[in-house]
Amino acid sequence: MILYVNGCSHTEGHHLEKKHIWSNKLKETLSDSYELINDAMCGAGNDHILHQSLESISKLINKNKKPDLVVIQWSSPYRRLHCTIDGIEKFINSDDNSEYGLKFEPMASKQTLHYIYILQEFLKNKNIKYLFFNYFGLETDIMKLEIFNQINLKNFITFDHNANILSNGLIDLMKEKKLTFDESGHPNKDRHSYICDSILSKLNISKEII
Repeated sequence: MILYVNGCSHTEGHHLEKKHIWSNKLKETLSDSYELINDAMCGAGNDHILHQSLESISKLINKNKKPDLVVIQWSSPYRRLHCTIDGIEKFINSDDNSEYGLKFEPMASKQTLHYIYILQEFLKNKNIKYLFFNYFGLETDIMKLEIFNQINLKNFITFDHNANILSNGLIDLMKEKKLTFDESGHPNKDRHSYICDSILSKLNISKEII
């Protein structure tokens, strides 16, 4: 059985041992028979998360290893992937390579919404069970877009009954409750447990949320 996850540093497990990362905790709780594939990378934007997920999942399917569950953590809408003239790909974010230019609103959130829709439809078409969650909120203007009404919000993890699933990112909740270990909002190991338990709750698997 295959558990596929993708995201940025909040899923890669920035500065934490693997055993404390939510994806590893999820794998251990689900079943020993699960193989975890974690494609998350520090600094990744949502364009990279979409493209890498499409490639990795397609490759798994072609190897007759279709994922049993996919969990995607969407990153900041301002981030983007850049390719230099000599073919080198770079992550563009507020900390890395910002001289190449970040995305601006409202385009940033609009494109992220489209990335979400593309991956949603791909996973539906392949009959793969999936869950999404936002670590960073999107602009509320996305609610005016036609494609917004085609997003299946039932497949989003809400965290503490957050009604505004797309506009309120998990990072705000983490900072508000002082559950991060740095100014960038990376979750501490207890909050990785919280993310894991929230996913389990969405899957209707009983486990006490820390």
